[in-house]
Amino acid sequence: MDTELHLYSKRVLIREKCAELLPKWLRFVKGIVDCDSLPLNVSRETAQDSQLLNKLNDLLTKRVLRLLKEEAEKDPSR
Repeated sequence: MDTELHLYSKRVLIREKCAELLPKWLRFVKGIVDCDSLPLNVSRETAQDSQLLNKLNDLLTKRVLRLLKEEAEKDPSR
């Protein structure tokens, strides 16, 4: 199962199915990440090695885990 996260910068598609945005164990998350910090002329190779992608990975992982925790606290029967 591939990731369904797409990376945009200022509403311009940079990369489809960007697996580097979340760890493999969160591959069920689908959506769009629109990052204003990425320059529009970023190449795919540069984006793969970018420190910014590492920071995005950490930030998104924490945010997804926090949202899952909040949902679990709202409705423990799920």
